[in-house]
Amino acid sequence: MVSRTGPTMSALFLLCCVGSWLSSHTSPIRSLQSNEEKHIVEELGFLSKILLENFRKGEKKLSTSPNYTLPCFIPNAQPPNNINISAVQTYLRRIRPLSDNTTTTGEIIEHLDKLAFQNAPETNISMPEAAFEKKRFILTILQQFVECVDLVLKSFNSEAQQAT
Repeated sequence: MVSRTGPTMSALFLLCCVGSWLSSHTSPIRSLQSNEEKHIVEELGFLSKILLENFRKGEKKLSTSPNYTLPCFIPNAQPPNNINISAVQTYLRRIRPLSDNTTTTGEIIEHLDKLAFQNAPETNISMPEAAFEKKRFILTILQQFVECVDLVLKSFNSEAQQAT
């Protein structure tokens, strides 16, 4: 048996180590079970409705605007992977400092972190400058987020019915 040393052996060893390190840092870190994911989405639904209701209490006469759209879904993905989590998080992070309920917004962002893939690109958004339009923007995004979560929950429930 011949022992090999030198640059070839070192390069091979380095290649194996770097390959393992890269694969562990580029793959998704999520290892949630389907029932855990559903529970998180249910909690998101509850919190998003609280956030919307609290915002509406202070802005009773305000209406939503068709000029703003939350890019909520990723086509052809199964729940909860069909939520465009990085986009939703970006919108909520922009809204958070303007909201009276930063605690609930923070909880929603934390729950979305549990569902998110590592290193997802952040979405660029532009926020209106005028105070009235900012309020319409916030209301519209919160309303669309509630609708988004409701649709994800419905798709979870329809998958459960198909499985039985």
